[in-house]
Amino acid sequence: MNCRKFACTRKGITLGVRQPQSKRSVCWLVVLSLTVSCFFPLGLGLGVPDLSEAARIKDIASIEGVRDNQLVGFGLIVGLDRTGDSVVGGQFTAQAIISMLNTMGINLKIDPIQLLTRNTASVMVTAKLPPFARPGMKLDVQVSSLANAKSLRGGTLLLTPLKAANQKVYAVAQGPISTSGFEVASGGTSVVKNQQSGGIIPGGAIVEQAVKVDMNAWDTFSLTMHHADFTTALRVSDVINANVGKGLASAVSSGQVQVTVPERR
Repeated sequence: MNCRKFACTRKGITLGVRQPQSKRSVCWLVVLSLTVSCFFPLGLGLGVPDLSEAARIKDIASIEGVRDNQLVGFGLIVGLDRTGDSVVGGQFTAQAIISMLNTMGINLKIDPIQLLTRNTASVMVTAKLPPFARPGMKLDVQVSSLANAKSLRGGTLLLTPLKAANQKVYAVAQGPISTSGFEVASGGTSVVKNQQSGGIIPGGAIVEQAVKVDMNAWDTFSLTMHHADFTTALRVSDVINANVGKGLASAVSSGQVQVTVPERR
């Protein structure tokens, strides 16, 4: 690929941008230059922009459509020391145990109330899928009790699919739970620190599929301001036009700046 590099200097700060031959291949370079590596002297006060008041565009705005996605799933935690769900109030835990065993080839045909579930707890598992996450990447997950378990300390989460709002599975979670709370009892008194009905599994989820974001197909993209303000939006568009190319950015509203991907020069 033939590329031509140009540099713009503003208040002693150099901005390096590569201009590929096609609009599609230059898109990700423009995005990176605007939001990741560049410090623009964007004054946020009412006076003339000053370097001491400079803010990076990525600190005050984000690319529309490039965001985290929430994942959620229902799972079972096993290995608890009789601190799990009771039969009364946790009937769905017994039903989940029967369904899991049936899936594994153990065909149980008993009344769920006959199961002893004190070593098991039903939980909701949540995680955030970051943009551009690739299959095989690991995510931290949050685990929270769904029924009446007293503590999840010492438990292990069984394989749990994590779905997005479109009901597609994007990750699976499994592993031992880490809790921050504890309970100590002696001589008729007890001390409880924090709650033990929730915990985390660092790196406990593995991404199975990525969210498709085809930046090479973008002709334009929008920067969404974290805090809507007409003055800031206008200054962002002015700085982009001055450093990347004249007429490429325009403030659509107080919360949005539209940027056009430049043609090859």
